[in-house]
Amino acid sequence: MKNISNPVVKMILQSPLHPLMSESTAVIFVTGKKSGKTYSFPVNYLRTDKTIWITSMRDRSWWKNLRGGAKVSLHLAGRDYEGQGEVFENTSEVEKYLTEYLLLRPA
Repeated sequence: MKNISNPVVKMILQSPLHPLMSESTAVIFVTGKKSGKTYSFPVNYLRTDKTIWITSMRDRSWWKNLRGGAKVSLHLAGRDYEGQGEVFENTSEVEKYLTEYLLLRPA
């Protein structure tokens, strides 16, 4: 199903219709460490000050390209942003940041 829904969601988020979804969904662009290709995925996000929080299930693979830090681009609310992606995998770090994330966005 995500093979069908992801392109539709990305199309909406990158169009003038983005306000329908862009309050909590953005498109992230990451470069594959092995392939060097740029990949894009719709992701849920939470913005606080200058930090944009993105969570992902461990069974997804795109986030592994951010291990050790990597440049990322985001198309968020009709605008493009560039930044540094960072991955937290240590159980105690994940617990700490997920707790903070859930306090900021309980839904």
